[in-house]
Amino acid sequence: MLLKNVHRFGLDNPPEGTEGQISAVMGEYEYWHYMCDSFDDRGWGCGYRTLQTIASWIISHFEEKTLPKVESIHKYQAILGSMGQEIQEESRDWIGTVEACMVIDLLYNIPCKVLHCKSAAEIYAHIPDILTHFSNFGAPLMMGGENDHYSKGIFGIARKGRKFEDVYLLIVDPHYASESPDPVQARKFVYWKALSELEQGFYNLLMPLSYKRPE
Repeated sequence: MLLKNVHRFGLDNPPEGTEGQISAVMGEYEYWHYMCDSFDDRGWGCGYRTLQTIASWIISHFEEKTLPKVESIHKYQAILGSMGQEIQEESRDWIGTVEACMVIDLLYNIPCKVLHCKSAAEIYAHIPDILTHFSNFGAPLMMGGENDHYSKGIFGIARKGRKFEDVYLLIVDPHYASESPDPVQARKFVYWKALSELEQGFYNLLMPLSYKRPE
């Protein structure tokens, strides 16, 4: 049984409180993580798990009967292979924001923007865009980096001031490994992280843009 809406499990506000803006994902979603479907993807499947979580949000949010269900990792591997990506089904190759973007666009008709940020400081320059995204569209984001190469979902943002160190991202981390997820344990993988605490190096952020309803 998949947990749902884990960012609502009694999560505290960012450290030291927040007097400024908070904007977060709107709607329902399932929390997909390592081993949640009895498939052991520890060490390489985090990108697929974040993709599955975003796909579950899309399905719940738009409630279109024609939308594809959340697929298995092997199915996504086959889809990417059919699109010319060098990813073999049943391989242990990880994926990033670009591959997830391709799948979301193909299956759900939702184009995505990938923000390539040379550093965490450059993410700061996109804070107004991210705040607007959550307020207007509400979809989760996906993030991965050069040195911080562990894919994770971004489910909210908080700004308690105008300085770089005043901005926090709400992380939904797919690295929780359990076939029988427990809400108390899962809560450890949902947390606020300051931009100033991110690793050195570049980051990519996948931002679903809009939904084109079938004609």
